Amino acid sequence: MLTLRTAGNFTVVRQISNHLDTDTNYVRAVIRNAYTDVIIDTLDLTDRTGQRFSKNWRVPGDPSGEGFYISIVTSVYSDSGYTTKNANYGDEENTYLVADREGALRGGGSGVDARTVRRIIQEEIAKIEKPEKVEFPEFPKAQEVKFDTVLSAIEGLKTALKPEKPEKIDFKPVYDSLQTILNAVEEKEVTPVTNLEPILQAIDEQDTKLARLRGEVLGTLDTLDTTILKTVPKEIASLIRGTTFGISLTPTTIQGKGQEEEEPNEKDKPFDVSKLST
Repeated sequence: MLTLRTAGNFTVVRQISNHLDTDTNYVRAVIRNAYTDVIIDTLDLTDRTGQRFSKNWRVPGDPSGEGFYISIVTSVYSDSGYTTKNANYGDEENTYLVADREGALRGGGSGVDARTVRRIIQEEIAKIEKPEKVEFPEFPKAQEVKFDTVLSAIEGLKTALKPEKPEKIDFKPVYDSLQTILNAVEEKEVTPVTNLEPILQAIDEQDTKLARLRGEVLGTLDTLDTTILKTVPKEIASLIRGTTFGISLTPTTIQGKGQEEEEPNEKDKPFDVSKLST
């Protein structure tokens, strides 16, 4: 039987016997106290390929000091939820002794008594080297404080910081002046409200006059336009009829643009009146 050392590391291993199995399998290990059947731990082993599964586990301690047995049962499942066991493989159980390694090598016994424990502790303490005596320097002696002087200085400071009471201020002249102002305000006659009705009426009358004058001016202008249109053409015609105009019958040749001026023919020349006197 294999003995597991308390507080040591142990690897739980399950090798599936059928190496031709190509299905995906899952292995779980349940560790119990073989005597009380209480579950100590549950491990889901890691697939290492080749149908080999393993998981490192920390062995618990032995409070009794006498050792105890554990039972490790490994089961093969066909699902990752560990709900359905593979019918091709049964559970495998292995039993181990958990004990202190030195106690197991001694081959048993009633254990260590209190006297032996006390002796071992004393021997180990005696091996500890005592530290050298450390000398600490003396602290300087505190000077004596004269509290009377301190309290006196505090009282003097309080007196210096205490504000002086101001002299009594006579507010009677201020009150008298305010009363005089109030009396003057109360005695002053209230100015009556100005009657603006005459002013507003005068403004309305001026607006009416301006509107009437504007109408008259516009009417006069219209009449003047009509008179001018009827009279001026008649006057111009009358002036033309009573006026004699002298018109020179000098022939004129209209010259087109770009044409040179031609000399007039003898027939076209005007008659020279001066030749009649020769």
